[in-house]
Amino acid sequence: MKNLNWKNIVGWGVAIAVIFGIVGYNAYQEHLKSDSGVFTIKAVIPLTGPLSIYAGDLKKGLGLAQKEIDSKYGQGKVKIELEDSASNPSTVISVYQQKIAGSKNQAMIFIYSSTARALKPLLDGSMISVVTAAAGSNVADADKKLYQITLTLKDMMSSINAFVKKKGAKTASVMYSTDDYGLEGLTNFKEEFQKNGGKVFDEIPIGMTEADFRLQILKALQKNPEVFFVIGSGRSYFAAITQLVSLGYKGLIVTDYSATWPDFYQQNPEVTEHIYSVTSVESDNFQEKYKPLGMNVLSIAPIYDISVILADAYMTTGGDVEKMAAYINNLKDYNGALGKLTMQPKGNVHLPTQMVTTRNGQLVPAE
Repeated sequence: MKNLNWKNIVGWGVAIAVIFGIVGYNAYQEHLKSDSGVFTIKAVIPLTGPLSIYAGDLKKGLGLAQKEIDSKYGQGKVKIELEDSASNPSTVISVYQQKIAGSKNQAMIFIYSSTARALKPLLDGSMISVVTAAAGSNVADADKKLYQITLTLKDMMSSINAFVKKKGAKTASVMYSTDDYGLEGLTNFKEEFQKNGGKVFDEIPIGMTEADFRLQILKALQKNPEVFFVIGSGRSYFAAITQLVSLGYKGLIVTDYSATWPDFYQQNPEVTEHIYSVTSVESDNFQEKYKPLGMNVLSIAPIYDISVILADAYMTTGGDVEKMAAYINNLKDYNGALGKLTMQPKGNVHLPTQMVTTRNGQLVPAE
C-alpha cells in the first residue's frame, strides 16, 4: 500500500469544508431572508414578449397596491417584487421552481389560465397562488390554494352568448387565440351558437406572434357571416380586430373583454365604435375611489385587489399559510376595486358583466 499524502488529504479536507461552509451559509441566509417577517408577493408578469403591452397597467396596479399596503401596515412589512414571465408559461414555471417553491413568507401572482394549468400539477398547497387576466374556467383550486380573482371566461361567455342570441344572428365566423383561453372561448361560443340554431362558417386562429390576418378574413367575408366573434389578447388580437374593420365588414363584431383595454379603445375609436365587448360592471366603489387614480377594471383593478387581499391575509393571520387560505376562502363582500368580492367554494369570484361599445372614446352600455 502506497504512503498516504497527508498534505493533500488535509488540503482537500479544508477545501471541502470551505465549500460546504459557503453552501451552508448561503442556505442559512436564504432561510433568514425567507423567515424575516417580511411577506413577499412575487408578481410574475409579462415584462417582455408579445404580452408586454400590458406591463405598464400591471405595474401601475401593483404600485397602487404597494402604496395602499404601506399606508395600512407600514413600510417593509409586505413587499411586491416583479419577475418577468416573458409572455411564456414555461418561464413562469422556471421562476416558480427557482425562486419561489419552498420559500417561506411568499405568495405568487401570475396571469393567464394556460399558465395556471401548466403550474397546477407542481403546486402542493404550501403557498398561496393567484391567477388574473384572461382566465378560463375550472382554473381555480382551493385545495391547492390556487385562486382566481378576475372576470372568468364562464361569466364573459354567458353575456356574449345572450347578446348574440338577442341580436338574432344565425351565421358566424370566429377568430381566436391559440392558447387554452381562446380555444375554450371558441368551443363555448360554437356550442351555444349551434344550440340556438346558428352555424359557424370559419374558425381563424390568432397566433401570438402573427400580424396579418387579411387573407383569412377576406376568405371568411365571402360567406357573409352575420356575426364575427373575436377572443384573445395582445398585439395580434388587436391587429385581427383592426383588420376586420378596415376590410369593411358591416356585420356584428363581438369580443371578449380584452378589447376594453383603454390603450386600444381610446386610441382607435374608428375601430372600437364598430364592436361590442363584454366587461365587468364598474362598482360605485370603483367609480368613486379608484377610477380617479387612473385605474381600469381590465388589467389594473384585478391585480391591485389580489395584492391587497394577500397582504390583508398575511397581516391578519400572522403568515400561517393554512390560516391565510382560510381568510381568503371566507372572503365575503370584500369591498375592493372590482366591487364586492365573495370567494366561491372552488376558489374563484363571480363578477357581474355587461356588454359595452365605444362612443367618443368612452365605453358605454350596448343597446
